[in-house]
Amino acid sequence: MRILAIRGKNLASLAGEFEVDFQREPLLGAGLFAISGPTGAGKSTLLDALCLALFDDTPRLKNADARGIELPDVGAETTLPNDRRNILRRGCAEGYAEVDFLGNDGVGYRSRWSVRRAHGKAERKLQNAEMAIIRIADLQPVGGRLKGEVVKTIGEKIGLSFEQFTRAVLLAQNEFFTFLKASDDERAALLQTLTGTDRFETLSRRAFERHKAEQDKLRQLRERLADQQPLPAEERIRHEGEQATTQSAIQAQGELEKQLASHLRWHQELEQALKRESAAQAELEKAIDLRDAAAPRRACFEQVEAVQGARPLVTEALRLEKACGEIAGQVSAAQEGAALSAQACTAAKTAWESASATLGMLEGASSQFVPLIVQARQLDTEVATRRTAHEAAELAHRGAQAALAQANNDLDANRKSNPGSARAVESRPGVAGRASPPASTGRRLDALGILCSPAPGRSS
Repeated sequence: MRILAIRGKNLASLAGEFEVDFQREPLLGAGLFAISGPTGAGKSTLLDALCLALFDDTPRLKNADARGIELPDVGAETTLPNDRRNILRRGCAEGYAEVDFLGNDGVGYRSRWSVRRAHGKAERKLQNAEMAIIRIADLQPVGGRLKGEVVKTIGEKIGLSFEQFTRAVLLAQNEFFTFLKASDDERAALLQTLTGTDRFETLSRRAFERHKAEQDKLRQLRERLADQQPLPAEERIRHEGEQATTQSAIQAQGELEKQLASHLRWHQELEQALKRESAAQAELEKAIDLRDAAAPRRACFEQVEAVQGARPLVTEALRLEKACGEIAGQVSAAQEGAALSAQACTAAKTAWESASATLGMLEGASSQFVPLIVQARQLDTEVATRRTAHEAAELAHRGAQAALAQANNDLDANRKSNPGSARAVESRPGVAGRASPPASTGRRLDALGILCSPAPGRSS
């Protein structure tokens, strides 16, 4: 067991949080160090924090007498002199003591003792103290949740009780002579626990128990040998002769047993062969019966085999018969087709005659339309020529309209800028009529458009 760190908060003369870390310098490399300071500086409080976190007890409370004595707390509340909660600093609402240590199993643990006042207020009643122990590696709780279970678990991990711890590891003031005055057995037990030599005692005890068990086995074997004394020489020779005779008889019986086993195997094989012969005879008789039953079919088969030479002739006759039937069907179909063809020829001849008469009528009527067709073609040519002229005239007309519109715009502009000149120009003969194109020109263009447009019902 080895202490790694001591922490606390609001314990006795140590206000606020404090920590003594033995895993960091300068304490890490110090083989021996001292806790020094004036009275009331908190030297004993560090040791109290260590004991509270491990055992829920402190050395200074050993001799505290609680009979008929009460100490005032806050308000009307009182506490007993041996109450561990009295270590909480006055005017503080909570405090704790915490120790990191390395157990006998080589695992690091953190034990914590804590106390607080109700509702976290310094003027309220003290609550019950709580304890917990966790494994430092994964911060998982170890042991139970009750304070007694936690103290028991810590004792198992460090291998010391509170009394042993305060006698050998932590000696309170004026307690060193208590260790010296202890009995030899008590000091030996403490020293063995502290130095780890108790395992040698365990090995010694186990070796003694093993030696005793082996001695008991040896004694039992000797007793068994004493019960089995050797025979006299004459009786031993007689028994050996009987043994040789019996051994010869056993060998003779073994040879006889081998012969009998050989004869038994021969008889078993003979029995199996007779069974197989009987089964074969039954199969033969069954085959003969089947052969006799198949005699009529065999005769029919022989007849069929005899006429196999005529099979090609029969096949050819059947083929010719089938071909004759197919040809007869084709002849009937051809006759029906010839009749239908004759009917179709008659109908076609009638239709041809009707078409010839109709054609003659159409040829007589078409001779009346030849002059009209010629005239229509001439008109088409003239329309094409006039369409070109119409398009040119329409283009010129659009240009003239654009020029006229521009002239009107210029005239309006001049009127606005110079009204007197505009009236003088308009009074000149021939100027007033130039504002719009002549009516005869419009009528001629309309007539040209009608002439160039295609006639209804006739393509261009």
